Amino acid sequence: MNGFNGLGVHTLLSTLRFFPGLYRQFVFVSVSVVDSGTFKGKEEIEALRRKTEEDLDKYVALARGLGFAAESVTGVGTEVLEAATNLCTQVAGHYPKATIVTGQLVFRSERWFQRLLHNETPKMIQQRLQWLGIPMVILPVRVHV
Repeated sequence: MNGFNGLGVHTLLSTLRFFPGLYRQFVFVSVSVVDSGTFKGKEEIEALRRKTEEDLDKYVALARGLGFAAESVTGVGTEVLEAATNLCTQVAGHYPKATIVTGQLVFRSERWFQRLLHNETPKMIQQRLQWLGIPMVILPVRVHV
């Protein structure tokens, strides 16, 4: 997840629509990425972690409001691919039948800059998790522009 936004909400609701009755519990995962802009001290990193936890709390509340058990897991890292893979691996270790689900923005006619802005991170995480034997589904989130 990357903040509490339409992509995450759409992914949750699409999961329920595409797989009705299959999932009874959700674990929301997000990485706080520390870069040169946020690495100004321990306080800024802690504020970034807190913001990520607050955003995930909104997803947990949404899922619980829909009648599902829910929790969240966060991590801090300098590189989203490795940190997200590690968090998903931890979740799968704790819940052996877990399926990782994420959303991917898709455009009817994708332009080169959209690929740069909405990168291939979900597919790269999926490839790493599949190598580890952890199933991951990427749901399309259509963008009409």
